[in-house]
Amino acid sequence: MKKVDDNSIKLTPQQAEFVKNLIIKNEFIIKAQIKSVLQDNYYQHGDDCFGDVCLIACQKIAVLETHENPNAWVVVAARNAAINMARKIATKTNNTAEQEVSDSPCEEMGYEEVIFKVWLENNSIEKLLNILTPHEREIYNLIYIEKLTSKQVAEKLNISASTVRTISITLKNKIKNAINSCDF
Repeated sequence: MKKVDDNSIKLTPQQAEFVKNLIIKNEFIIKAQIKSVLQDNYYQHGDDCFGDVCLIACQKIAVLETHENPNAWVVVAARNAAINMARKIATKTNNTAEQEVSDSPCEEMGYEEVIFKVWLENNSIEKLLNILTPHEREIYNLIYIEKLTSKQVAEKLNISASTVRTISITLKNKIKNAINSCDF
């Protein structure tokens, strides 16, 4: 990405296609994130916020092209853009709504927690977790909900820590593949 000037972003045709496909693929989730944050202000400011997300994706193309899951990245960016928009709206109207807009925990969260939060907010977590076997789901809950270490999970289930790590990798890959293919 080359900056021509402060107001212009230069993308290669491949980068432009990448961003376009990323936005199209995730449009519903992006808009859902924006709507969940902006609520009543969505119909007035949602399009501007969606445009901000597209601009951010163009500005951060180097990050997106190498990111492990650009779909999750753009969803988190949408939430953060909506939070920033809500703050601007609250500041403009000198409203107390600014106090109701919380800081985005997504910036400090890991990939798994972000995905869990996004799908939980969209009432899809049960569908997403249904792709896991009962054993994988148990390990998922212990690691990502109860926040136990692999060693603690291994002791609790009477299996080796390396088995826990292997199952954790497998279940993360299943979840990533399901999200990427919208296969749930």
